[in-house]
Amino acid sequence: MKPNPGKSKSIFVCQQCGKESAKWLGRCPNCQAWNSFVETTVSLSHISPDWSRSRENKPQELSQVEMGSFS
Repeated sequence: MKPNPGKSKSIFVCQQCGKESAKWLGRCPNCQAWNSFVETTVSLSHISPDWSRSRENKPQELSQVEMGSFS
């Protein structure tokens, strides 16, 4: 499911460290800076989930999957 082109959403970005948040925060949980979040609009057509860029979650042939002991 892909977002419609032209759609956008607001996120809040810390000006000190770049931490992103869906809501405005008074204090950045990453760098502890106060009142450093600014609202930014991003296009949803350029956002993809973090898991989609992961190299660890690529499909494998069943014959290549190692079976470990789960005791």
